[in-house]
Amino acid sequence: MKSILALLLITMSGLGTYAQIKPDAALPTDPKLRVGKLPNGLTYYIRHNNYPKGLADFQIFHAVGAMQEEDNQNGLAHFLEHQAFKGLAHFPGKSMTNYMEKIGVKFGENLNAATTTDYTRYMINQVPISRQGIIDTCLLVLSDWSGSITANKEAVDSERGVIKEEWRMRGGVDYRINQGLSPYFFKGSKYAIRNVIGDMKIIESFKQQELLDFYHKWYRPDLQAVAIVGDFDVDAMEAAVKKLFSKLPKAVNPTAKTAYPLSDNKELIYGTYSDKEASSSSISLMFKHPQQKWADRQKPSTYTLGYQYAIITSMMNSRWEELSHKKDFAIKGLQYGFGSFVADKDVFSVSADVKPGVANIMPAFDMMLSETERFKRYGFTKGELDLVKANFKRRLERSYLERDKKPNNNFIESYMNNFLENTPMISAEVSYKLFTQVLDNFTLAQANAMLKGLFTAQNVIATVVTSTEDAAGIPSRELVVKKLAGMSALPVEIYKDKALVKLEPKTAPKPGKVISEQKVDFGATLWTLANGAKVYLLPTPHKKDELMMTAYSKGGHSVMNDKDYFSARLLTSAMLTSGVGNLSSTELSNALAGKIVYVTPFLSELSESIDCSTTPSDAETMLKLVYMYFTEPRFDEAAFKMDMKKTKENLVSRKKNPFSALQDSVTYIRSNHHYRSSNLILDANDIDKVDFSKMKDIHKQAFGNPADFVFVFTGAIDLVKVKPMIEEYIGGLTGTHRNDEWRDVGKRSPKGPVSIEIKQKMETPKSTTFIEYTREAPYSFRRAITMQLLQGIIDIRFNKLLRDERSGVYSTMSEASIVQDPLSKLQLIVSFETDPKLMDELTKVVHQELKRLSVEGVDAADLAKGREFMNKSRIQRATNNGYWHHILYTYATKNGVNNDKDAEKVLNEIDAKEVKAILTEILEPNNVVTVTMRPE
Repeated sequence: MKSILALLLITMSGLGTYAQIKPDAALPTDPKLRVGKLPNGLTYYIRHNNYPKGLADFQIFHAVGAMQEEDNQNGLAHFLEHQAFKGLAHFPGKSMTNYMEKIGVKFGENLNAATTTDYTRYMINQVPISRQGIIDTCLLVLSDWSGSITANKEAVDSERGVIKEEWRMRGGVDYRINQGLSPYFFKGSKYAIRNVIGDMKIIESFKQQELLDFYHKWYRPDLQAVAIVGDFDVDAMEAAVKKLFSKLPKAVNPTAKTAYPLSDNKELIYGTYSDKEASSSSISLMFKHPQQKWADRQKPSTYTLGYQYAIITSMMNSRWEELSHKKDFAIKGLQYGFGSFVADKDVFSVSADVKPGVANIMPAFDMMLSETERFKRYGFTKGELDLVKANFKRRLERSYLERDKKPNNNFIESYMNNFLENTPMISAEVSYKLFTQVLDNFTLAQANAMLKGLFTAQNVIATVVTSTEDAAGIPSRELVVKKLAGMSALPVEIYKDKALVKLEPKTAPKPGKVISEQKVDFGATLWTLANGAKVYLLPTPHKKDELMMTAYSKGGHSVMNDKDYFSARLLTSAMLTSGVGNLSSTELSNALAGKIVYVTPFLSELSESIDCSTTPSDAETMLKLVYMYFTEPRFDEAAFKMDMKKTKENLVSRKKNPFSALQDSVTYIRSNHHYRSSNLILDANDIDKVDFSKMKDIHKQAFGNPADFVFVFTGAIDLVKVKPMIEEYIGGLTGTHRNDEWRDVGKRSPKGPVSIEIKQKMETPKSTTFIEYTREAPYSFRRAITMQLLQGIIDIRFNKLLRDERSGVYSTMSEASIVQDPLSKLQLIVSFETDPKLMDELTKVVHQELKRLSVEGVDAADLAKGREFMNKSRIQRATNNGYWHHILYTYATKNGVNNDKDAEKVLNEIDAKEVKAILTEILEPNNVVTVTMRPE
């Protein structure tokens, strides 16, 4: 059963009073969706959606995955997916990818695919459909993916290495744990022996014809669906789909798909796994439940079950969240969930994340059972249900108000679920009506009855995962059986509701008036308040129920002395774990029930800020909370110490991951081993340097003078309505204008070449290379755009050189940027993971290619691809409040800099010479850090 919440947010609309929906009547299909099936068996879904304008998503689903593989084909379904980008009947070699990148569809980001045990999905997303030829080409690609992947011998052989590198990249501790537990999760099923990535011995040796045989056997119209959503004419698109895809031949005597149900188990299935790199232990209980019958899934009574279970598990998780703040337990986290498992089973799960140490395993297990038994025995309270229903109700309302702002892929997700699982595809209006009805009628008695039904005597799976050093604490099967059998006798008390506390400041603010108003760039308004605070406001049409706000002042922990540095670094944690005013963090969360309010204070290196997101109807609550974080911060030493204890334990556990050694080395080397290198990554020993008694003084220094702050508002703003709120809660802040500035603490990149090699023990042998070139250089917006273009170009180059030509990586990570503060500098980063045998060669290739590009210049075609993608992305981002919030924030905090003005003009002006020049500038002083990690 897919997440009903996810589907709901896609389709919801229509506030008002509606007639009751009959529980067993089939739900109607969204009238805006065009769905059909061709004579050859192919299903299509077509819908118009103009958010964002001028773009469309083209996808094809195959009800085929790793479960269709024979044992000697383990990994071929996924391997075939890779071949779809290496040659098609109408697009030989890489010509399809090349074409897509020319129109701004980036490989890996917009052009991608995914294989699972049960299906394979191919995607061409965010396509700028400005010409009919582009639409026709995308449809032709989908058609070729259906039946014309060439998979020639050269393409097959060259991809073997890429698959191995993907296995190497993904084959960390989480992958090994999953593999170790699969025989227990899927006991007696083929799911236990299919991992999608496959058997590397088979990947290395299978014959080309074996791949083609799998392809022609399973890729056929009756197992395929095309989904196309975007800003186009539906009638014309449907006609084009029918014309092209009807040409695909209907399968003759097709092989029937075999179902692989998951067997029931009367006795407990108990599995354990230990790994040297596991950072902590975990314990889980899983209760398998039969999925709803295929034919019943269109009924409201069936479709809404997932939503009701979401309410139930939300109450369970909320109760643990409250409990976790009261005391330091052996359990770090406790999570309840319900959803689809595999095949014909759903699962209710209880998962505990356990602190490291043999001595913590059994206390954690006992506590998990006690808290679970408390639910089972006593159920929920009315207060718990009311709180969660209020939150769910507010989400429904927000989705309604933003019903016209759903991206294309959200619709496609629901169509794929319909194709694979027969879930309904209802309209926004029906969806809102249906789930409002659930919330209005869902009683405490129903919730408690459904809760009890989740716990079964049979179909139970228990698993324990530990690090190798904690394996001695794993309980025996006999002990686990005994513990489960004894749950009903555990001495647990009924949960008692806590009285709700309102969010109100202890001292009401004294409003301060707006004393001046002026219009500034891009339609924004600037208010200056009597207390000196400046407020920038930009109303936008992009979302009806979204309002963003940032309060900003220069300074940050850069102005703190070294002795107080670590205390200042953790001020945010102290404020968030403590709550605000008279409210603890739990009481604050409850006080915000039924509202969409996110307020987070930050103390970063160069600034102090408060970042906020809310809705117009909750704006006053947000401003009230901002006011209280300025004037009534709460510092709960017990809560903070408990949080720091957990943080320290996590930092110690982190060291078990070999990659942490590389992260630490890179962090310290990049800043030339500066004392404040931990601005990025903390060490466990840093926690001991925190002095809680300094927190109030640090807060006062950073946030005690609100007149120094600039307040930036973007989104659904009614200036008339918001003005008195701003005058009360921002105008009511007191302080004097000091013109605070950040301080340059002297962190610098190392000069000249620096090479470090790290050797680490690791279970899955792989090597990682991190390369960074830096140079101090003047900042300009044009140079920032040039660096973004350079990044796109080197992405293309290293994908070609390291992946396509040498089969040495699955992917590379690159970043080219210019940092403005505290010291302007250019930085260029390239990193990748690979076979230890290839590391030296590929590292050398990266350095040589960067040097070559700085001498010979970049390829004009690569530059054009990068420019096209950036132009498309900029236009797309301009329909989001986040983009305009960043633009206004920059304008307000950088002395009127307008990074939207002429952005397209500047991007189109930058030529290959300019890109070459800035690359040469970066490389010239040879300030390069190369950090490599290889297995011992």
